[in-house]
Amino acid sequence: MSTSISSSDRSGSSARPSSSDYPVGARAGHVPLSLRLVVRWSGLVLAIGLAAAGMWVEAAVAMLVALGQVLAWRWRLPWVWEVATSVTALVAAISSYLFLYERWSWWDLPVHFVLTAVVSVLAAWMFDVGVRGRRAPRPWLIVLFGAGLAWVWEMLEWWGHHAVDPRVYIAPLDTVGDVIAGLAGATVAAWWWRREAHRAAAPPPTAVSPPSAAAPPTAASPQGARGDAQEPGSHVSVR
Repeated sequence: MSTSISSSDRSGSSARPSSSDYPVGARAGHVPLSLRLVVRWSGLVLAIGLAAAGMWVEAAVAMLVALGQVLAWRWRLPWVWEVATSVTALVAAISSYLFLYERWSWWDLPVHFVLTAVVSVLAAWMFDVGVRGRRAPRPWLIVLFGAGLAWVWEMLEWWGHHAVDPRVYIAPLDTVGDVIAGLAGATVAAWWWRREAHRAAAPPPTAVSPPSAAAPPTAASPQGARGDAQEPGSHVSVR
């Protein structure tokens, strides 16, 4: 995966870095318009449809998806990460609509892992790149946001269990597993950004010229009896 992340923390000016400074292309101009619309507006369309059907709780969850999609778009998150944020948020929301968390007790772990990873990157990107003007989010900040988001998620689940739907599972062991999964996802995302930053900072390999062939001896070069070049000032005796 090619990248152009700079290892420096700050850009040379106060303006936002150009799209060429970001990995895998920050802008999605090369992507078909239909795909961009789906990635950026599917959450809002879903929320409107659920609200029209009177499913207010589900519509509120879809609005959170829409919020993540719009933030990733407007804060110019790299396209690959924008897609990952949009798709992961949709999967997490639809999983709650279909009661997949209740059907498969293990399903929330991969969702916590991936969703915390992409949201942590989004939060760190908004702060470091959007606000501070850096060229890339700092890995330690991604992990910090991940730890905070993991705990906030569990607090929301606790609130949802008591205020919205008692079917929301909040067992202590489940809470610990979710927090660990979320923190692991943020750590992996931070590792990815750190690897890309080091790769961009590495100097490009220099081309090595092939050794040139030795020049053949010229007629002016004195040759010894055995074909060896003579030292300057030496004499050749011919018998």
